[in-house]
Amino acid sequence: MISPLYLVMLSIIVASQLPELAIAAPETKTARYENPQAKLETVQKRKALTQDQLQALQQTIKQTELRLQQFNQQAQKYQQALGLAMAELSKQRRARNRLEQQLYALKAKILASATAIEAAQQALGEQQRALAEQLQRQYRRGQFSPLQLVLNDSSLADTARMLRYHQTIHTAGQQKIRDINQQEQALQQLKQRQVANQQDLSNHQAELLASIQQQNQLSENLDSEHKQAQLSAKQETQTAQALAQRAQQLEQLLQELIRAETKAELAASNNFSINKGKLPIPVVGKIRQTFNQHNADGQGRWRGIWIEPAPGKEYEVNTIAAGHVVFADWLLGYGLLTIVDHGDGFFSLYGHTQTLLREPGDWVEADTVVALVNPTHMRNQPIRGLYFELREQSKALDPQAWLSSR
Repeated sequence: MISPLYLVMLSIIVASQLPELAIAAPETKTARYENPQAKLETVQKRKALTQDQLQALQQTIKQTELRLQQFNQQAQKYQQALGLAMAELSKQRRARNRLEQQLYALKAKILASATAIEAAQQALGEQQRALAEQLQRQYRRGQFSPLQLVLNDSSLADTARMLRYHQTIHTAGQQKIRDINQQEQALQQLKQRQVANQQDLSNHQAELLASIQQQNQLSENLDSEHKQAQLSAKQETQTAQALAQRAQQLEQLLQELIRAETKAELAASNNFSINKGKLPIPVVGKIRQTFNQHNADGQGRWRGIWIEPAPGKEYEVNTIAAGHVVFADWLLGYGLLTIVDHGDGFFSLYGHTQTLLREPGDWVEADTVVALVNPTHMRNQPIRGLYFELREQSKALDPQAWLSSR
């Protein structure tokens, strides 16, 4: 006996497998008699639009991947340039250290020159003071030329002695004057050398400062460009990931639309209702129990028919029309059950089979094998055969009215 509870369970399973049917469950004329061709055109339009969107998105992904590759190359280029700049900066710093040592030695030379100049200036001052004292002494004694000494009344010896004395003093004075001149020249050379050293020091310091500033600026620029390239690459990576996720979603939507299109094509090309009285029997055999006949315990009526094939072998169970499988599993009261949706609200049910050959979602044509039945191996069933139902929405139909008399 198939109780109403089983029918409710079956309706729940059908609804869970087919969300669209669950939504369209109320038997309104609009839902049941919707124009299949119009529905097909709507699905095809959505499919074409989705394909266009997917194609455009794939093109965008390619462009994004190209930009990402370029940013990665730029980042690598900037990183290499930054490495070279850092090496050059290290070289400049080593040169700066050497130059600082040279500057230190140059400063020592300048200090030594200043000390030598100070000493020379002191020596020159002493020479100048000594010469001035000598001239003052000569002035106090009087200014006598050699001719005056000869014409004087002094003796010849005194005159000769005085001449030698004056000659010695004159020679010494001349030597002091020459020494003073040499010292002044040496002092002037020291001052010139000190000026040159100070100029070299200023030039080297300016050159070193400019070089270090230039290298620091170059390093900062390269580091900034490298970070910017890395940031751009990171942003493009995130964009590419988001686009890839969107593309995956569109791919899934496209597959769903393709299945919906196939279903819509099936509904548009196959009007199940016009096949009434022409459908083939699902398995070859004798009809043992008819529609609405009391079952064995007399507590209910069959909502379908029992078809009993000849014992001794296994038989193929074929679909009565094209459709797609919405259920293929064991169900209490139906055993191993296959349900096929034929569109326009029509379903065919194949119960108490021994082997299921199709899965939910499979599309099948008419006369497609969906299960196997073997009367020899059937136990604890009212009849050893196939239980077959035909439904329109939730309403059970008499299968014999739809099957061909042949």
